[in-house]
Amino acid sequence: MNDDELMDQLLQKTMAAPPPHLSPAFDAKVMAAVRPRRLTSSGRIVMGAYAVAALVLMVWTMREAGLVLIVVSTFVTAAVSFGLSSYAKALAYRSDTVTR
Repeated sequence: MNDDELMDQLLQKTMAAPPPHLSPAFDAKVMAAVRPRRLTSSGRIVMGAYAVAALVLMVWTMREAGLVLIVVSTFVTAAVSFGLSSYAKALAYRSDTVTR
């Protein structure tokens, strides 16, 4: 038997078989897997407490620097924090989709 005949037999068997079907719960599983992660209420409280403590500590350590410098540095710190958070989320999302 040559390669062409083997390929013909394989194609005939494949075409004669019933088509594959996804399970009825497939869509729900996919949506659950790609849904973004959410913080719990205790996680939000911890993150809020950390943010307030960091802001108070930053303002206290810069008390002699002047109000304008404190306000500017607060906004710069917030912008850098937001940028790093977005970058970390993008990395986590990319690594999460690669591992699945």
